[in-house]
Amino acid sequence: MLYKRGGDIWWYKFNHKGKDIRESTRTTSKTKARVMEENRRRDLREGHIIDDRKERNRFITDVVTDHYRACQTKGKSTKYMRQFVDEQKLFMKHFAGKTVDQLNPDTIDAYETLRFNEGVSANTVAKERGILLRALGHTGKRLRVELTSIKVEESLIGRAYTADEQRRMLEAATRVTPGRREKESPLIEFALRLQLNGGFRDGEIRSMRWKQVDLLKHIVQVGKAKTRAGSGRRVPMNAKLRIAFETHAAWYISKFGKLEPESFVFPFGRPFEMDPTRPVTTFKTAWNTIKRNAGVEGRWHDCRHTFITECLESGMSAATLKSLVGHVSQRMLDHYSHANIERARDGVEALDAYRERELQKFDKSVAEQIPATDTKPHTVN
Repeated sequence: MLYKRGGDIWWYKFNHKGKDIRESTRTTSKTKARVMEENRRRDLREGHIIDDRKERNRFITDVVTDHYRACQTKGKSTKYMRQFVDEQKLFMKHFAGKTVDQLNPDTIDAYETLRFNEGVSANTVAKERGILLRALGHTGKRLRVELTSIKVEESLIGRAYTADEQRRMLEAATRVTPGRREKESPLIEFALRLQLNGGFRDGEIRSMRWKQVDLLKHIVQVGKAKTRAGSGRRVPMNAKLRIAFETHAAWYISKFGKLEPESFVFPFGRPFEMDPTRPVTTFKTAWNTIKRNAGVEGRWHDCRHTFITECLESGMSAATLKSLVGHVSQRMLDHYSHANIERARDGVEALDAYRERELQKFDKSVAEQIPATDTKPHTVN
């Protein structure tokens, strides 16, 4: 069972082979706590120690060193692990004097920041984190759950590009040279316009076929999407998107002769060696070039985020937006609607002014109903 203790911290309690297990999850999230309880139950069924309080009081450096030696004995030690334990003086220095009980996502994040500042690659940092969490056993599994939850929450945090940033990105997607207009990539500018004007997901763009595009009715029908509600939805083209589709279709016909229904809108390959029967695999390289040339920071997915945010700011209803972009979760909709916070703030601030005006009207009406007092002095005959 889960219960709160010491404020908002969740604890779990259950019985294992006649012994009560009562431990803190050190988290305020009930979802995380439930996962940690299930992991703990599984560990105990698999024969892990029941009471790990002594383990929590051990120094982190000692735990990692013991794990390394155990791997050596079993023949599982790797060259990378030897470098991490024997030569990684920064690790020993950073965690010196810290016990397992003091380890938390913030501590790990601080260490990874130091490594990144040294110019170490993300792959190397991920390997180091993996060695550390494996060495910590049950505590490492708990931390992995917390770190994964934080990563998921951070991945939901997006930003909307400003109008100026959008203009710079579109300009960067097209290189203007004397006498002609030469594209950095034959596909990236069109893909960028699809995101900014249609809110399509990356996978929806890359897998799009011409049979899904109605150039006469100006509608795009999405194929298989990330969510059930997103699959098969119909997205109308605005004026900019219609022009973009017409321009791309003209280029496509000049390249391949015609628009085959089963052909992919974004063909695979390099500019001079393209295969319309296969979809493009990624926009990553072209997108990184655009960001660098435009001086913009953000993710490719933030282009879709921009579209959703601007739809909300323009007054589109939540129901219409869900049918347009394929959202099924109110939580996700609330996340994207953060742009409406300031508008809502203005609304609640205006409430006081409204009440003040109503009070003034009431006082005025009451004053008008009270007969005026005759202040003229009376004379005695």
